[in-house]
Amino acid sequence: MGIEVNGAGALASLGAGLECGGVRGEARPAPGRRGVGAWPGVGAWPGVGAWLKGAARGRRAVGAWLNGAARGRRAVETGPREPPPQSSSARVPCYLAAMRGAAAAQAEETAGQLLLIGLPGPELDREAQSLLNEIRPLGVILFRRNIAGTPELCELTRGIRDGRERFLMAIDHEGGRVHRMPPEFTHFPPALTMARYGDPGLLRDVGHAHAAELRAAGFNLNFAPVLDVHTNAANPIIGDRAFGATPEEVVHHALPYLQGLTEGGMLGCGKHFPGHGDTDLDSHLALPTLPAATHGLDRLRGLEFRPFARAIAQGVASIMTAHIICEALDPVLPATLSKAVIRDCLRGELGYRGFVISDDLEMKAIADNFRVGGAAVQAITAECDACLVCATPALIREAHTDLSRAIADGVVSAALIDAIGKRRDKLFSKSRKLERTAVDPLAIGAPAHRELAERLRVRDHGEHVA
Repeated sequence: MGIEVNGAGALASLGAGLECGGVRGEARPAPGRRGVGAWPGVGAWPGVGAWLKGAARGRRAVGAWLNGAARGRRAVETGPREPPPQSSSARVPCYLAAMRGAAAAQAEETAGQLLLIGLPGPELDREAQSLLNEIRPLGVILFRRNIAGTPELCELTRGIRDGRERFLMAIDHEGGRVHRMPPEFTHFPPALTMARYGDPGLLRDVGHAHAAELRAAGFNLNFAPVLDVHTNAANPIIGDRAFGATPEEVVHHALPYLQGLTEGGMLGCGKHFPGHGDTDLDSHLALPTLPAATHGLDRLRGLEFRPFARAIAQGVASIMTAHIICEALDPVLPATLSKAVIRDCLRGELGYRGFVISDDLEMKAIADNFRVGGAAVQAITAECDACLVCATPALIREAHTDLSRAIADGVVSAALIDAIGKRRDKLFSKSRKLERTAVDPLAIGAPAHRELAERLRVRDHGEHVA
């Protein structure tokens, strides 16, 4: 375009000179300047001086046109001149800061998906909302402190799940002493009492009833059944929560219960791997140990592992870990934090490809011996898929912060995050299929459920159990 404009200007100048000579007649040079009009004799021919002067202007315009063309060619060849580049020290920090900010945000979001958390009270108040918005957890577990009455409970679960499509709404609901529901819900007897009735079909009905009532209240995950074998009468935490005193009894009763739970549209969870039934300490209060001298690999494979192996074969959706040291597998770390227990034994030897959830990291077996945040990182690197942190907002945030940092720094590898993501996808795919089962709003405390609960309180020889 520069060449075009300069050419037009030059031709216009040349034309002006010719027209001046041929039409306007004589032209005089400007005062004080010598030009062609001042040449001797030129003034004798009218208009000639003006013509010569116009021609000179035309020649100058042509020269300017040629110079402009040359400049245009240089401009075309080189392009527009860019401003001098800034020094790398001025650009890189902003670029890195943006990248780091995006990576940190992604790590925080990923860390939230590794946590199931507890909330402070029975309402979705500002503190609870803040915790949910900040952590963006995989799910929430409710306890007695969160449950006021049935309408309030349903409103709470509805509010928590609102806008969260892939979300676990969880509770421990076993019957017996692990029952946190309002009076309207059917209160079934402990697992050991129900198992003594000797009818697996009735245990299947119990699982179905639990699922129906929990789904009516907005839950989709029940941390049941207990798969521990009750082999220690002095065990302060398992006891009658177990379905039997032998592996066969546990399999015979716990697996029909799990089947009923699944048929009722509820995700189940077998617990507490590798087996909490023969400890003499409560892991809520201390760190129990299964000595290698009495619980070697042959013993574990023949007793503690067997109900878990059968549940895995049946397709149990998730398994919860135990906060115990099992010396034959790992003499140092609790099972929840041990790669030897979770990665090598549960996933390797037993072949479990499902979702593994830690027991609550605030239990004293962990919290008295490890930082909760550090324990969360160890549990995930041991190949747990999610951690429970159930009570204290500061510790929930600590776990989230430590996991975020471990993900950003590569301590929790991208390959592991990818594997966990695939198992999480599988869990939610299963949950979506289960939720096709219709929810019965009248299931809570249904007469048929209460009749079943009463029937199971009576032993097969007619004795009523209080």
